[in-house]
Order: sequence, then C-alpha cells, then structure tokens
Amino acid sequence: MKKNDARILVIDDEQDVRNSLVIFLSTCGFSKVDTAKSAKEGVEKAETGQYDLIILDLIMPRQSGWDALEKIRAKKIKTRVLVLSAVGLPNVVKDEVRAHYPRVGFLPKTNAASELLSVVTDMLETDAGPI
Repeated sequence: MKKNDARILVIDDEQDVRNSLVIFLSTCGFSKVDTAKSAKEGVEKAETGQYDLIILDLIMPRQSGWDALEKIRAKKIKTRVLVLSAVGLPNVVKDEVRAHYPRVGFLPKTNAASELLSVVTDMLETDAGPI
C-alpha cells in the first residue's frame, strides 16, 4: 500500500502524543492521519471510517485500549492495529496482547522513534482483517 493512500487513526488520550505521531507520520509521507482522544471516540471513528491502521494506546481514562480492542473485535472492524504504549514490563504486555489478539502489533513508546516507521510500513503490507 502506498503511504499517501494509507488512512491511519491515532487513538491516545495525550494531545502531545497525538500531535507528535501526526507530525512524525506526515514527515514520513503518510498524509491521511486522523486522531481520537479517547477509546470511545476512536472506536466510533473506526466504525465510520475506513482506516488501514489504528495506532492505539492501552492506558487511557474511562475506557482503556484493552476496551477498544474488545469493541473493535466485537464489531468485526477490518483493519490493522498497532498498540503503542508506555506500559511497564513491555515484553509481558506484548505477550499478553499477542495471546488475546494475534493480529495486533505492539511497540513500546520508548522504542517508537527508532522502530515506528518500519513497523507501520510492515503492518500496512499485511492484509487487513478482524482482530
């Protein structure tokens, strides 16, 4: 998939993180990046928009990224999901994400700058489907 064609949704409660990801992805050639400030808003946008990739934080108030994953799965939304989170024990969380959602990628926010572009590009090369 061409970068200019990819529609990406960033779901994160922190405005600085959302803005940083939009700027980073835009400078990497992704021109269609949308944001949501909560899991609820993100799931609503995912239902109405055709997003090729959702970048999702796990730790958010009210509804967590885990809640969003469950709702995306229940609604059978065909997309790709990359969990990008600053959780403690990232390897444990990565294993937990993969155990419950094998099609979902995981990247700790601490490694995001060095690995995000290659992970996003690789994920967009795979087929979208229900998580």
